[in-house]
Amino acid sequence: EWRITTPSGKYKWLKGISKPELQPDNSIIWDGCIVDITERKQAEDALQKLNEKLEVKVIQQTLELHQAQARLKKLTDNIPGMIYEFCLTPEGKMSYPYVSSGCREIYEVEPSKVYYNAESLFAPIHSEDLSGLNEAIFNSAQTLNDWKYEYRITTPSKKIKWLKGVSRPELQPDNSIIWYGCVIDITDKKKVEAKILEQEQFLRSIYDGLEHNVYVLD
Repeated sequence: EWRITTPSGKYKWLKGISKPELQPDNSIIWDGCIVDITERKQAEDALQKLNEKLEVKVIQQTLELHQAQARLKKLTDNIPGMIYEFCLTPEGKMSYPYVSSGCREIYEVEPSKVYYNAESLFAPIHSEDLSGLNEAIFNSAQTLNDWKYEYRITTPSKKIKWLKGVSRPELQPDNSIIWYGCVIDITDKKKVEAKILEQEQFLRSIYDGLEHNVYVLD
């Protein structure tokens, strides 16, 4: 393939195809043809320019996507608690398509382990809370209402924590359900509540032991 400029000043692309044959006198004759491929070359040039524009656009969009992902990661990494996606298939298979780095602080488990083993976040749950948690998930799956539950876990370092989970379910085209939500540590809150209850019970025991009436006048 090569270019020529004709006597009329036209710029053309040509393509030559031929087959050589050796002659008895050792000369060589090529039998072939030459075709004008100018239009094809122009189309190829236009397509090349379009591809270059598309590549630039893809690079820009990829950069914007990476920036958005970086912002999202920074947000999720700095939010107290764990952001997650929990998936339940019609066959009952559970998985976590996404968990934030807060998983380390709350569960003391690496997020990468949770992706391949959803059970790693169910195993630490207190035996007295597990059935209620599963029932809450089942009810949320049946009604597609928000899931909310408070439960206890025992971490690998033997810490006992109170957690609160809140999420919103969405039905997927394949009839699986994905819950988008978060889990926060409410251990300190539970300790304060227990202390208040203890004080209330202590004061009530005093009131109940008095022979005289106790009242509050506003």
